Amino acid sequence: MKKLLLAATAIAMTAAAPAFADQGDWLIRLRAIDVMPNESADIDPIGGDVDIDNSIVPELDITYFFQDQ
Repeated sequence: MKKLLLAATAIAMTAAAPAFADQGDWLIRLRAIDVMPNESADIDPIGGDVDIDNSIVPELDITYFFQDQ
């Protein structure tokens, strides 16, 4: 599932990004970012442990081009 989401995101980002942008163009992108920390800890002296969850976070990116590229 995660590989499918990553592939779909990569394809969408490639298709949405223009090769050239002119002055006054707007670029609006909507993406999903998968936050996957690879951390855990056992705290032996005080008898605790840490558990970090994965999450998917939406991102909206709006760009305005002031000059030609």
